[in-house]
Amino acid sequence: MYYIHKQFPGVRGGFIHVPFIPSQVVAKANVPSMALADITESLEAAVEAIVKNQKDIHAVGGEIH
Repeated sequence: MYYIHKQFPGVRGGFIHVPFIPSQVVAKANVPSMALADITESLEAAVEAIVKNQKDIHAVGGEIH
């Protein structure tokens, strides 16, 4: 995002956090995961929304821990 912001300000971009799938966290305690089918469906919906919407919503999110 920083690179797009600095070098290509007219280019659309975004960040999607993709969680682990359950089989990746079997040996780890308290690590969130999501079923692969749900991840796939979510990414497909995101790409569909990107294609259908030419105007972006400018939003900053997240937390500093």
